[in-house]
Amino acid sequence: SDGNLYGTTYVGGANSDGTVFRLNPRVDLSPTRLNFGFQGTNLPNAPLTVTLTNTGRAPLLISSIAITGTDSGDFSESNNCPTAPGTLTPGGYCSITVVFAPTGSGMLNADVTITDNAPDSPQMVPLTGVGVGGKVRPR
Repeated sequence: SDGNLYGTTYVGGANSDGTVFRLNPRVDLSPTRLNFGFQGTNLPNAPLTVTLTNTGRAPLLISSIAITGTDSGDFSESNNCPTAPGTLTPGGYCSITVVFAPTGSGMLNADVTITDNAPDSPQMVPLTGVGVGGKVRPR
C-alpha cells in the first residue's frame, strides 16, 4: 500500500532465520539544474528538458510535478510522465520540458518539484534565468 515492493528470504540475517527487504524506486534527473541565461521580458525562450529516470527496483508513483518557488510564474512546464495511479516502471523514463518567459527584469529563480514515492521525495531541479527589459536582439 506504500508503493514499495517487499520480499523475504528464508536464510540469512543475524541468526540465519531469514531477512525482510524492500525494493525502492529511485529517481535520477538529468540535467540536475536548468539555466536559461538572458531572456527578453514577455518573450518565451527555447524550452529546456529534464529527463526523469526510475533507476530503482520498484515502480515509481509520481503524485505531482510542479513549478515552485519565488519566481514560479516566470517558468512553465509540460511533461509526459505518468502520474498516480499510473507508474513509471524500473528503468523507465519520461521528460519534463520547461519554458522561461520572464515578466520582469533581473535574476529569476524557481524549481521543478517532483513528488513521488521514492525515499528522497520530493526531488527538485533548480531553474535560473535573467529577465532583460525590452527585446533581446541576437548579435
